[in-house]
Amino acid sequence: MIICICKDVSARDIARAVAGGCSSFSALQEQLEVGRACGTCLCSARETFAEHKAACKASCGGRAKANPQTLSAAY
Repeated sequence: MIICICKDVSARDIARAVAGGCSSFSALQEQLEVGRACGTCLCSARETFAEHKAACKASCGGRAKANPQTLSAAY
């Protein structure tokens, strides 16, 4: 699912960033530029980031390098 149309950021992109060690929403914005254009996606982007962060914490104890396919299975 596309979260940010302006920057073409999907839920899978967010899952990959979290699995790669992205630990905060501001870091996600730096990395993917999500929510940096029109801002319409901010709520969805924050929610998606939080879901993937929680899934990563549950599946890998919060360590980086979780499987992004597992984290984005619902998308």
